[in-house]
Amino acid sequence: MNRTTDNRAANSGKNAPINTDLVSLAAPVLDLILRIKAGIVAPSTELRPQVAALLAKFEERAGRFRHPDKITKLAKFALAAFVDETVLTNDFPLKEEWEKYPLQLEYFGEQLAGVKFFDR
Repeated sequence: MNRTTDNRAANSGKNAPINTDLVSLAAPVLDLILRIKAGIVAPSTELRPQVAALLAKFEERAGRFRHPDKITKLAKFALAAFVDETVLTNDFPLKEEWEKYPLQLEYFGEQLAGVKFFDR
């Protein structure tokens, strides 16, 4: 199996190929970010658990498709920072609360993901 497609699915004729690259695996998180930016999803108390579930699924699938743990953690770091930036750069009711405890602090113990990402 390569990381781009599951050849068994492609060759069986029954299922479409499954994209297994990290960008494809991160698509649900990226989709949520776009919906937040578009105002379709407003951050609420349900947002943090929703993001946590999406990030956990991302990590689980990345492991299943044998992506290196270090690369997966870097991608999770970038995704968490992107969600934080999206929430913090919009005028949402939970902005102040999110600012005090962003995802990057919850998952990585840092609040400077925009700077720290390039150090990693």
